[in-house]
Amino acid sequence: MSATQAPSAQGHGAQGELRPEWLVRAIETQIVPRLLVHAATRRHRSGGNLARWRPSSDDVTEFADLLIGHDVSIAMAYVQAWLQQGAILPTLYLELLAPAASHLRRRRLEGRIGLARMVLARYRLLRVVRALREDRSSVKVHVAAD
Repeated sequence: MSATQAPSAQGHGAQGELRPEWLVRAIETQIVPRLLVHAATRRHRSGGNLARWRPSSDDVTEFADLLIGHDVSIAMAYVQAWLQQGAILPTLYLELLAPAASHLRRRRLEGRIGLARMVLARYRLLRVVRALREDRSSVKVHVAAD
């Protein structure tokens, strides 16, 4: 493959055509994380049942409540507890953090929380995601209180 045919990170494919940004974003945010979850699940199958380390809808609701009512250190401690029990990061991203963001939005649309509380809760969620991203190798992630 020549240099003119090599795909680049700016959204260009082979022969210089543009790839739609929504497609690139979908691959990065949906497909790649799901492949990581699938690969990690296959790798850990012999070591135990990962299904018990998957967040349920009740866990998502509980996490969203923590984001609304407490500072970020409490939410981070909740995520760390999942990691210590054997959950893997891609699973937490896809089955706890992302659904919690959707849950917060639904609550706002239903009028169950005000805009300010939703924004603050989403800010706390963003801080948790950043802390996890900055220290992927360690279960112990330190996050300052709000």
